[in-house]
Amino acid sequence: IENTRDLTLLTTVSEHVMTSLHRSLKFGFEQFTIEDFYYEFMDELQFYQRKLESMRNGSVIYKAQDGHGNTAIERLANPHHAQYLIFWARMLASLHMREHEEDFAPFIPQDSGGFAAWLKSDVEAIKSEADHLQTVALCRAINVPVTIYCLENIEKGGPQKVNTIESSENSCFDLLFRPGHYDVLYRNSVERKTDAQQSTSKNAKLESAAQNTDTQTIAQQTNNNNNNNDEPVAMVQY
Repeated sequence: IENTRDLTLLTTVSEHVMTSLHRSLKFGFEQFTIEDFYYEFMDELQFYQRKLESMRNGSVIYKAQDGHGNTAIERLANPHHAQYLIFWARMLASLHMREHEEDFAPFIPQDSGGFAAWLKSDVEAIKSEADHLQTVALCRAINVPVTIYCLENIEKGGPQKVNTIESSENSCFDLLFRPGHYDVLYRNSVERKTDAQQSTSKNAKLESAAQNTDTQTIAQQTNNNNNNNDEPVAMVQY
């Protein structure tokens, strides 16, 4: 959102997050144990709201008043602040799964101790790794479609591309999944497709710009494209 300056997307996310605290209470959570994380997440969304409005008014630099940093990278580099945001993101995924148990329960491991126990250990737990189910649940919880390109499935004959929200025609962001790791993909040029354009040849080039400690991974996927409309770089943090 910081890079795309998409105020509409920010509004969509905010609307879905806004009701999440009260919806969580219906599943037995005590408000005093989780509300601080919720309010921290809402404050983060309000930070981007104020920043985008400031940029639209011609301001080049927006300085946050909370001391957590002025950019997404700075704010997520703050360990205490980032942990609050990550935890509520996990709670959003867990909440969506609880509200749509029939869609997720059949896919959890049989030895997990049941659906609720698996949510606590593999979704809500801050140190647990996010797998496909958690990623899909979070995307659906905030209504932000993401396309995941899967490297490990190619040799196995599995899907090379997964849409987290199947009913959505366009994804907001792209990720590259390697076993145990997600890379952010920067979109240089892409043609927005409609159902009538499914058979039209396209040319999409995706560059992976996720930086690891020692190396930067670049991933490219090229098809034929008749429309070369450059779009802003899309970036998400995981």
